[in-house]
Formats: sequence, C-alpha cells, structure tokens
Amino acid sequence: MKKIVITNLRIPEDDWLQIKTLAVEAGISVNECINLLIRDLTVRRQLLIDVKKKISSSKRDAPIWRLGDLAKKFKSAKKYELSEDDKLIYE
Repeated sequence: MKKIVITNLRIPEDDWLQIKTLAVEAGISVNECINLLIRDLTVRRQLLIDVKKKISSSKRDAPIWRLGDLAKKFKSAKKYELSEDDKLIYE
C-alpha cells in the first residue's frame, strides 16, 4: 500500500474553482482530480522528454545533418577538369 501524505495545499481561488469544476464534471472528488492532474502532467513531461531525445538523436544520425562534414571532405578532394561537352552544358 502506498504511503499517503496529507498536506495543506495553498492555491489561488480561481485555480481552486477550476479544479472543483473539473472534478464535478468528471464525477470525482477534488482530491482525486488533483492526483489525476499530477499523474497526467508527470506522464506528459516524461513523454515529451523521450520525444525530444528521439528527435535530437535522429537529427544527429540523419545524413542530411552531416552535409557540412561531407562537404569538407570533398573540398580537399582532387578537382577535375570538365570535358568539352560538360563545359558546353555547365558553363
């Protein structure tokens, strides 16, 4: 069984009224409503952190994000002369 902590929560009256309204609409107690809100926020924050980690790792691993590194390799590569046909097309 989880240990229950009893607290004297202090919140602005307008927030209290919103929580009471949410609880009444859901048909639950204010206590249960606050607990659900806290759990929901915790889960959302955890999911958001996981999503951010996945995005940053996918950016790091995606080839398009390494184009600068690839370009540096080719800058130092040997340059070739264009053929006469290529000169007509590209110049």
